[in-house]
Amino acid sequence: MIGAPWRREPEVAASSVTARVFERFLSLRSGWEWQVPLYDGERSVAGCTRWVLEWLADGSVATGRLVSGTIAPDRAHAAYGALDSEPERHLTFLFDWEAT
Repeated sequence: MIGAPWRREPEVAASSVTARVFERFLSLRSGWEWQVPLYDGERSVAGCTRWVLEWLADGSVATGRLVSGTIAPDRAHAAYGALDSEPERHLTFLFDWEAT
């Protein structure tokens, strides 16, 4: 998000923007935020990323039903097209980086 509302615009309610962001599980970042990521320790960005990847690797998190298919990265356009045109059928695609 770029820009700063210096005055209130009554015809645009903030809740109409934030509701769409929340419903789609998105993150909204602005230029006014100050966030310095931590890289050491269990609760750091790196620590949490390591934790999530370990759970995915050891099967602690079941992801099979979430994956619509595996494709080569050069076919990303097809995956995005399927996600856009048939969201009820497709949730995610995995890129097979070894297929390149």
